[in-house]
Amino acid sequence: MLRMCGSLLAIACSVAVTGCVTTVSAPGASRVRLTKDPGEVAGCTAVGNIQPFPQSSASAAMIQFRNRVVGFGGNTGLITRYVLDDPIEGIAYRCPAEKKSAGG
Repeated sequence: MLRMCGSLLAIACSVAVTGCVTTVSAPGASRVRLTKDPGEVAGCTAVGNIQPFPQSSASAAMIQFRNRVVGFGGNTGLITRYVLDDPIEGIAYRCPAEKKSAGG
């Protein structure tokens, strides 16, 4: 009986701690461009498939998605499946840098 209570306590503690985990952005993740339009990545190179871990908040899902794009060496993420604007699956792309106009 005591062993069972100890196991239940350990499970409860791990669940409580997991709920408080903060997702941190990887360096460069804030510069990742996200799109749902496949036409926007037509001239880019696919570098990996993204399947983020399920998250409890939209901001955590976005951070996780951007982190995965960076992890593949990409700079653009094509969101191919989402739920309530939270990315579920996608493809990381490396796109050429946009050229700035001579006047701007």
